Amino acid sequence: MSAYTEAVDYINNIVKFTAKNDLEHTRECLAKLGSPEKAFDVIHVAGTNGKGSTCAFMASALTLSGVKTGLFTSPHLITMNERFRVDGEMVSDEAFLRAFEAVKTVSEEMVAEGKTHPTYFEFIFLMGMLLFKEAGTDVVVLETGLGGRLDATNVIPDPLVSVIVSIGFDHMKYLGDTIAAIAGEKAGIIKSGVPVVADDTSEEALAVIRAKAEEKGVPLKILADAGSRIVKAGADGIDFTTQIPSFRGLVFHLPFAAQYQVRNASLALLALDAVRDRYPVDARTAVEGLRRARWDGRMQCIGEKTYVDGAHNAHGVAAFLSAAKLIAGEEEITLVFGAMADKDYRPMTQEIVDALHPVKVYTTKADEWRGAEAEMLAQLYRDAGAETVEAVDVPEEAWKKAVREHTRGYLFGVGSLYLIGRILKIHDQL
Repeated sequence: MSAYTEAVDYINNIVKFTAKNDLEHTRECLAKLGSPEKAFDVIHVAGTNGKGSTCAFMASALTLSGVKTGLFTSPHLITMNERFRVDGEMVSDEAFLRAFEAVKTVSEEMVAEGKTHPTYFEFIFLMGMLLFKEAGTDVVVLETGLGGRLDATNVIPDPLVSVIVSIGFDHMKYLGDTIAAIAGEKAGIIKSGVPVVADDTSEEALAVIRAKAEEKGVPLKILADAGSRIVKAGADGIDFTTQIPSFRGLVFHLPFAAQYQVRNASLALLALDAVRDRYPVDARTAVEGLRRARWDGRMQCIGEKTYVDGAHNAHGVAAFLSAAKLIAGEEEITLVFGAMADKDYRPMTQEIVDALHPVKVYTTKADEWRGAEAEMLAQLYRDAGAETVEAVDVPEEAWKKAVREHTRGYLFGVGSLYLIGRILKIHDQL
């Protein structure tokens, strides 16, 4: 077993989804590491759906502007290195290992002092801060892990801008069971002296965000302020315009078929506009940056009439259904579906059947440890009215079977990002 594989195994064996360490614990770890988070500026992003895409749009435009840009996102689809990108490229295994060893040493020191070991996400965040410092980044686009107020990333005291994307129901055990409660956790990243950019799709969420911005005395720009308008949409992408002063007058092209990406791109442009005094991105560079942006696993076309989408919560499924109907039109749809056991997947199955009427559904267990059972999901699809349903336990086998038997119409792989990662890993081999 290689040193890299041993490092990944070590991280994966840190207990996940345990009670968080407080932020003081994370600050102490960072101090022991030499405070690497002070070496660069940060754009901080929270929300339920769309964080990764919004981050990818911003990072792409900043990189094209000549700004050395770090991108910290989660989860990864295939390799853990995906979580740490510098100017669009994943960090090397060698850099990964150097950061791992440094954080492991500090973790052992903390435990020896009678303190707790960093959590899974905290450990990865600490690695990221070291990796971005070592790479000499100017700015890091930093995605929260879970929530915001208590998230390890919230130790950054003075980001350039706080960005809050759309908010919906997810991780309710940790964040609360109302939109207002969840929004309150996400709005915890808002800080005095730092402007805020926020999605305004949910009035309930926006009210909470607005109140927090007023409490902190900081300016708030919302999605409506972008004045974005779709001028063309199809399976090959979307063209839109915006009324943001810095970017007015040009047509932006997004290489995604899902129209919700216009919201994410507009939030990215509002955030770039907010930091223009320090990192100016001219209009044409922004156009090219959005055109070149890539965000795997989110309504991603991976073959002829073949798409994958990591829609893993109610809000994500609604967005997937809207995009899938636009793409497929009246053609037949075949589906491969897998969800994590802790997700509210029961209503998802009914909504998917009602909206898409798939001719066949293959259900699978997205993850050996935490995935919902394939046969149980299959029965839910049968109960929802799906005509032909087959349970295939192993995701790779489910996808191979679907690809082999799919002869007309569109094929969609949808559900947990763990499932999407496994599909992406084997699809090119088929």
